[in-house]
Amino acid sequence: KAPNFLDIFFLVEDIIKSENYKISDLIVNSLKQIIKYLDIKTEIVSTSSIYANNGLKAQDRIIDICIKENASEYINPIGGIELYNIEEFKKNQIELNFLKSNSITYHQYKFDFVPWLSIIDVMMFNSLDQTKQILNQYELI
Repeated sequence: KAPNFLDIFFLVEDIIKSENYKISDLIVNSLKQIIKYLDIKTEIVSTSSIYANNGLKAQDRIIDICIKENASEYINPIGGIELYNIEEFKKNQIELNFLKSNSITYHQYKFDFVPWLSIIDVMMFNSLDQTKQILNQYELI
C-alpha cells in the first residue's frame, strides 16, 4: 500500500532475480541499482578485487586503500566510531569523519513511524525528490 510500492518492488525484484551467486556480488549490484534509481553520481568499486590487501583487517585495510588512492579524507558511517582510531588515520595524513544521519520521520500510513528501516522503506513511502532530501539530512562528526 506504500505510494511508490510498484516502482520499488520492481527494482528490488530485479536485484533479487539477478544471477549473483555470491553475497558480495548481490550487495554491489543492489548498491549500483539503488544509486542509479536515486541518480547518485558515484562509482562503486569492489575493493577486494583491486587492492590486493585481503590479508589486512578492518582499520588497517581501510588505511591501506586510502593510501593507495592518495585519499586525504575517509568518511565512515557512525557505527564505525568505536572501530576506528582517529589517531591512526592522522598518522597517515588521513582525516577521519563519521556520517551521522539526522533523525527523520515520514508517513507510514496508520502505523507509528518506525525509524532506521532500510532505504527500500524510505523509497517506497517517499517520492524520489523526498528521498533525496532525506538522504541529505546528516552531519559529519
